[in-house]
Amino acid sequence: MLKEKLKIGILLNDYKLANWELRIIEAIKDSGFSKITLVILNERTCRNNISKISGVFQKAVKIIFDLHLKLDELILARETDYSKVTDSKNLLNDVDSLSIIPTANKTNFSDTEISEIKNYNLDVILRFDSDKLNGEILNAAKYGVWSYEAFSKQGNKSEPLGYWEVISNSKTTSTILQILNDDADECKILHRSEMLTHNLSISKNRNACYWRAATIIPQIIEGLYNYGITYLIKQEKKHTDNNYSRKTNESFSCLTALKNIFIHFFKVSKRIFQKLFFNDHWDVLYKINSIETSFPSIEEFKLLPAPSDRFWADPFVISKDNRHYIFVEELLYKTNKGHIAVIELDNKGKVIDSKKILERPYHLSYPFLFQHNGTYYMIPETGGNKTIELYRCKAFPYEWEFVMNLMEEIDTADATLFYHNNKWWLFCCIDKSGKNVGMLDELHLFFADDLFTTNWQSHPNNPICTNTRTARPAGKIFLQNSKIYRPSQNCSGIYGRGININEIIKLSETEYQEAVVKKIIPEDENDLIGTHTFNFSDKITLIDGFKYRRKKLVNL
Repeated sequence: MLKEKLKIGILLNDYKLANWELRIIEAIKDSGFSKITLVILNERTCRNNISKISGVFQKAVKIIFDLHLKLDELILARETDYSKVTDSKNLLNDVDSLSIIPTANKTNFSDTEISEIKNYNLDVILRFDSDKLNGEILNAAKYGVWSYEAFSKQGNKSEPLGYWEVISNSKTTSTILQILNDDADECKILHRSEMLTHNLSISKNRNACYWRAATIIPQIIEGLYNYGITYLIKQEKKHTDNNYSRKTNESFSCLTALKNIFIHFFKVSKRIFQKLFFNDHWDVLYKINSIETSFPSIEEFKLLPAPSDRFWADPFVISKDNRHYIFVEELLYKTNKGHIAVIELDNKGKVIDSKKILERPYHLSYPFLFQHNGTYYMIPETGGNKTIELYRCKAFPYEWEFVMNLMEEIDTADATLFYHNNKWWLFCCIDKSGKNVGMLDELHLFFADDLFTTNWQSHPNNPICTNTRTARPAGKIFLQNSKIYRPSQNCSGIYGRGININEIIKLSETEYQEAVVKKIIPEDENDLIGTHTFNFSDKITLIDGFKYRRKKLVNL
């Protein structure tokens, strides 16, 4: 017997919705777990989809903000579409509507209106309007009124979302989904994302924040449908320790707003110059005879430099017959498309040979290696093909054959397998936003009894991590002293900033918990800017390193 779909109400100012809001409504209507039952139309206010400047700001400041956003969109982010407004009347023409006019204090609903809303027996009310809510409306749905919030943590909450993070070079941008309460400090947080700030474009930063909401809200509703109130309790517990600051700064002058425009576009000009004359370059670093129980510091590694026309990244290693076979993403700058190569090293770190071993029409990277029943297998990153592909080694180390797709029609990065307690566990970052957000801040976990299957079950706590500082995989998961460790990337501030070693504390079909126990991050005195992969055998430890390399000048 099928469960009854969850009944969702939506609170709007009018039927003209931003693109990201429209996607949420479409996802709910098209789902098998929820339906929109009621539109609550707040007739007091008009919709403002771009920004709302509070009364303490002069009109001149608002004009400067709007000018800054328009310049940003025109020059840097014409492809963003989060704020495109569409009339949703046709989409919602089969849904009951209730027009309300809040009472004198402009935040409460009348008893009659509350009674009418409660007659619909709503499970959740989603707030898409712009008014502050309190009073009995917050109890009008079984699981409360949900609101997506993304205020700047440093600037004024009335500035455009994502503005201050770009201006101040903040490493991350925070967003939350919460159940509203009369006391704003007591709201229950159902989801929190820490996303890498797009530090060159306010519009792109905003685009990522709003499209994250378009994936989060249907995801949490589906979790509620599948697992009930216990799911919400787990979500709240998972995010309880993540304090979300809404510090505001009411003093903000026109002069400061104008100055920030120049600061922003100076930074953009500097990056354009850098792109013209420098490549983002990765090399492999190694440490021979590493002790398996330790995590070396960056100073202990030696450079294995890539040729000047390419970079080497994402190293995985198999040591055998007094040789180290290092599998890497190799990317030639002239093609800007990765393939998988093998670098053969002797025990003194001398390169014996390097050879391309796997190439496809789409980009390949992160050649995750593992052994099963005496055979080597590889899962390279194949997100460009929207697949997770499994390859078998025919003749080590150079000949590999395709076995099957473990998953299809999925935007994913850095799939990492781990066999534990008679199950295969598959960790990967996923982007469900149509590439509007990226794959740095949401780690998903799947499990199966058999390796050679397409029937991977999603973990009930997915995404198990929603923080760009710790989410994305950075190498094989390993056991030491009966403890399980998962390397992950720290992508705050810049992609591939550093590496974490996380101890997996709980791993089961119903629970997942990990904690950072070691960080590997280049310091200012290092030549490297970042590192994002950690792997080892019993005789060698590997990382990769990022820096800027001057482009070779060629004769025109």
